[in-house]
Amino acid sequence: MTIHTNLLTPTNIFKKDQQLLVPLFQRPYTWNRKEQWEPLWSDILRVAERILEGKDSGRPHFLGAIVLQQLPNKSGDLELRTVIDGQQRLTTLQILLDSIHAEFLRNELSVHAAKSQGLIENDEVFWRSKDDQFKLWPTNLDRPAFRALMAAESPIDYKSIPEEYQATKFFQAHKYFADEARNWLREESQSSMSHKADVLVKTLREYIQLVFVLTVRPLAI
Repeated sequence: MTIHTNLLTPTNIFKKDQQLLVPLFQRPYTWNRKEQWEPLWSDILRVAERILEGKDSGRPHFLGAIVLQQLPNKSGDLELRTVIDGQQRLTTLQILLDSIHAEFLRNELSVHAAKSQGLIENDEVFWRSKDDQFKLWPTNLDRPAFRALMAAESPIDYKSIPEEYQATKFFQAHKYFADEARNWLREESQSSMSHKADVLVKTLREYIQLVFVLTVRPLAI
């Protein structure tokens, strides 16, 4: 077995057309507002505000480690990887990126939305089913709620999401990050909304880092 270890950003991890598969035996998505979402958003804003103030020190926010295992796939097919560890982090990042993408569209920031779309959706040429659009595919119990949020038309009308999914962590996380991003973008400051969106995109794409571990099994001869 070959093991590759790198320090990567969300751009490095999500820019390629792939699907990260959470095994059926892993626990459902459990992160919550008080313990994880609020601290993460606070750290993102801390970095973004430093950039806005011209204090871009190059110090990113470290989010932890993820471990993936490469799966065999045919040439030209969507690349598949199993999530061995870090599914909570990866899922949260996908929800975060998708919610902010939706807020960019809500505020007619189409250029900024385009910069984030490639990190949350695979190119349609790789789709064999609509679920192939997702960069991450959670365990069975989580799939309906995840699909309902991540495939919803942007900008999202949260009241239109089926009621059965509105009590899920996916709904709560998506709406939390969307509300926070909307408030921050519209908050009165010396910076324009477009400039703040530039900084937010830069922060999300370049100033979050994870230790990325990929295991690759040699092909049987």
